[in-house]
Amino acid sequence: MILHLIFYFVVFCVIFAYNILDNGYIPFIVDIIFVSISIISVVVCMILRAGIKCSFETEMLTVRRNEKNDISIILRNKSFIPAPYCKFRIKFIMGNGKKKTRKCNVFCAAKEISSATFKFSDANCEMVRAVVKRVYIYDFFHMLVFSKKINLNADVLVMPKEPEDVIISKLRQDMNGDNDNLYSDKKAGNDPTEIFAIREYAPGDKIRNIHWKISAKMGQTMVKDYGLPLFEKDTVIIEKFSNKNVSVANEIYDLLYSLIYAMTQRGFGLNVCFVNGIYTEKRIENETDIHNLFAELYQSDSKDDINVAEIYYAGHDKSSNRIFYVTDVLNKISMGRMDILKERGPVYYLIPKSRGGGEYLIKYD
Repeated sequence: MILHLIFYFVVFCVIFAYNILDNGYIPFIVDIIFVSISIISVVVCMILRAGIKCSFETEMLTVRRNEKNDISIILRNKSFIPAPYCKFRIKFIMGNGKKKTRKCNVFCAAKEISSATFKFSDANCEMVRAVVKRVYIYDFFHMLVFSKKINLNADVLVMPKEPEDVIISKLRQDMNGDNDNLYSDKKAGNDPTEIFAIREYAPGDKIRNIHWKISAKMGQTMVKDYGLPLFEKDTVIIEKFSNKNVSVANEIYDLLYSLIYAMTQRGFGLNVCFVNGIYTEKRIENETDIHNLFAELYQSDSKDDINVAEIYYAGHDKSSNRIFYVTDVLNKISMGRMDILKERGPVYYLIPKSRGGGEYLIKYD
């Protein structure tokens, strides 16, 4: 903006000097053209400034670690004049306090919507703050520029890396063990994604469970019994990571995401226990639940000194439900906590490869 003002001032000085040195009609014509263009530019910029509205696509943007991601700002031009050149400067405030700045220019036709797209990448799993304070609006001649306060803010959730198919297959194999059947073959349940059996209608059966096609073929009312997931109440215990090494933390988050993603791909959810100021239990069913979970994990206070394993032990009875314990290191403390959890069900643990583990579950005996 300062450069444009300097350029405009230089042009004005040149024209003024030309008027002094030449008393003919040409300087007069130049004056008229210069003043006319200036007035038109000011009017155009003011109209565009009033008609342009900006916003992020969503209040929380989701991207992947170590990938080049697109962050877009939606620009709505409500005026009857095209916006030839709008400039944005976005500032990304990282979790460690460092800042990254990106710039983008965009054209927006009259009464249309455009988007300003920024390239963003982050090597760490964290929550990043995206801030855009102003949009700079230029005239057709690129002589004048007006700024408009927009004060946009959005959270950028940097999710772990997308797990490879071979890792997901390995984790699912580790979870299933020798049992390839995820549903009971002895008892019906309430999971509509799996049919346990089809039988004749009995008083008390729900109308929505009627299998209309088979009923028409059989000539009598038939109903569906749904499947009973064997591992629907699997629980992931996430202890607060004691290791402050960023690369180790990223590795843990990658493993944790792979585990939870593999579990949701079975067709039913799981329970997750962690600390976010207080002991928290959440039900995870889909990708949106996973994103919300990681958003809470990133913002939790590392100083929270709450033993998740002990609280889970106190609030649950012994059962066949499996417990998956995620920790950054295998030591006396973590082993002691798994000893406690083992009294509530079979325990498997997951630790980073750099700490003696890897992309596989280890049964704790």
